[in-house]
Amino acid sequence: SQGDFSNKYHNINYGFKYNSTSDKAYIKNYNYGNFPYLTSQLYLSKVSDANYIWAQALKFQGLRSHDSEKTDPLILPTIKTKNIWYLSSGLKFILGTSYTNFSQETLQYDDAIKGFNMNRVVLDGMLSHHIITDNGHLYKAAAKLKTKFYNSKFGGATKNSLIIKPEMQLQWSYPVMMNMSPSANYILEPKMKLVSASNKKVNDTPFGIHIDSPNVELLEDNLFSNSRFNGDDREEVSSRLSYGVNNTIYNTNYDFASSLFLGQLYRLSGSQQFNYSSGMRGKISDIVGKFKVLYANDHELYYRFRKDHKSFNSNLDEIGYWLHNPRFSVNTRFMAIRNDILFANNLQNNLLSESQKSVLQDRFTRQFSGDIFVKLNDQWTFDASTRLNISRKISKKNLIDYNIRVTYIGDCVIMSFKTGHNFTADATRNIQKDKFISVSLKLKTLNW
Repeated sequence: SQGDFSNKYHNINYGFKYNSTSDKAYIKNYNYGNFPYLTSQLYLSKVSDANYIWAQALKFQGLRSHDSEKTDPLILPTIKTKNIWYLSSGLKFILGTSYTNFSQETLQYDDAIKGFNMNRVVLDGMLSHHIITDNGHLYKAAAKLKTKFYNSKFGGATKNSLIIKPEMQLQWSYPVMMNMSPSANYILEPKMKLVSASNKKVNDTPFGIHIDSPNVELLEDNLFSNSRFNGDDREEVSSRLSYGVNNTIYNTNYDFASSLFLGQLYRLSGSQQFNYSSGMRGKISDIVGKFKVLYANDHELYYRFRKDHKSFNSNLDEIGYWLHNPRFSVNTRFMAIRNDILFANNLQNNLLSESQKSVLQDRFTRQFSGDIFVKLNDQWTFDASTRLNISRKISKKNLIDYNIRVTYIGDCVIMSFKTGHNFTADATRNIQKDKFISVSLKLKTLNW
């Protein structure tokens, strides 16, 4: 169940989402999804111009066979605030615009089965200054200070720790537009970002216990991010330089465009805080990029990649195509990843023998997914989806799942017929391979 409420006069939104089940296999077996856990949430937010406050409480229910109420974590509360003050037209000695940004997060995490409790307060402040020169150069300079305070209890012991992480940032870009012909334009935009940070260990939480995921992956869309980590437990250390260039060609009718981005990350010192599949293991990262073609606003073809900076061998290849219009849509994707996260973690934790390393180190995980939607007329629709594991030879065993559905939408009723087959099994959640057929009927309320 869920509720979403708002007060338009004060720009306040609040509500709840409650998800729970007494049978862990029910959700999967009756085709409501394939989730490792369920999340319940209470939330409140208020937005005023560029400022906001956001608070939430989270409760999780694990769906693995060994999960119980004692292992389900409770996060209460999480609070984030952002306040921006524009400092007139900028600092007196440099033309431009300056502003301050402040965020605060309070988190309480309790794992009763492990006897672990964590209280964490994070304060994050930043002063930024933006400059646009007469020649079109864009500069951003920022001073950032992040402070984390931990109060943790584990095994009858209590530890407190204070972590302070200062950081300086300088970013530059220079978009240049050129006319190739009366109907086509070309934009070249080089971009660089320098981050000066300490090599000190800022990831030493009390008792060495982290609650945020360590798995990260370098892609073209996070190359210039302040940090690739999710959450606040882990921080990227060492000074680093991100650089890349984007090339875009488009016509003046705006119904065709193509772009190519290439970029890389360089660190002053190699970091062991990333796993083998991240693309950021040494001083020089993999080369990341994306080629994209857009046509008529409803076709997109793209190729995303990550190449080894020495051999140029592919560590990630992703090819996708989508077509969308009101009556017909198609979405397909092929992905191949070398040294996937499961293998990388086993390798990093020394869980593989030398013979296993030599066999698996060039291992690729390959998967294809696709879905299609057809609006047959104003009442009838058809949609289907499938996923295939194509890491091995093509056969029926490659199917991960498929779903087919036909839906009728009338004035007062929605009726759908659905069939599908799931070929995966998970013993930890008592889930087996299954094939299903379902019929659903929904009645709509008439407004008199």
